[in-house]
Amino acid sequence: MRLAASIGRARLHATFDRILADDFVDSSWKGEVGTKRQVLERLSKPLPYSQHLRNVKVTFYGSTALARGLNEIRDKNGRIVMRIRFIDVFLYRHGNWHAVAAQETPMRSR
Repeated sequence: MRLAASIGRARLHATFDRILADDFVDSSWKGEVGTKRQVLERLSKPLPYSQHLRNVKVTFYGSTALARGLNEIRDKNGRIVMRIRFIDVFLYRHGNWHAVAAQETPMRSR
């Protein structure tokens, strides 16, 4: 299991390294601002939760795209512990789509 998890994290890390622009900025649900390097560092560690994206909608505006949706954070038992609205901004540069910004807003508990 550990080997499979390590391989999964390595693939995820490589994918995000390709997708995130070098000047990527993340505005987290905690109000913290992070860089591509910081996001990649977090991905290298095991997470005590899982994330499930819901209602994702992508809208294109020429060489810019916005991805909006809901991120459900679940504990190891599958219970939803947090819901976060997100918007990611992508630019088409150098023949590829790259994420340049992300904004997360926590939703209030019901």
